[in-house]
Amino acid sequence: MIRDKSHMEQVQRWAEFVKNNSRDKWKPAVNDLINSQYEIAARFYKNLEKTEKGREILERLKNERTKVKKNL
Repeated sequence: MIRDKSHMEQVQRWAEFVKNNSRDKWKPAVNDLINSQYEIAARFYKNLEKTEKGREILERLKNERTKVKKNL
């Protein structure tokens, strides 16, 4: 995926912020971001369960994950 210049500038600003500040200052922002991603995923799967087609998809995903675990 191609990102624009402003994206790379933001990445560089964040890297500088992390480099120049203690973990106590930047870690809460990272935790908030990660937690929000989990919440979005949970909401997505909950909505997917509401339809027959969605339940079929979830069942296929579950079966695929089980196959991967057995092969590890």
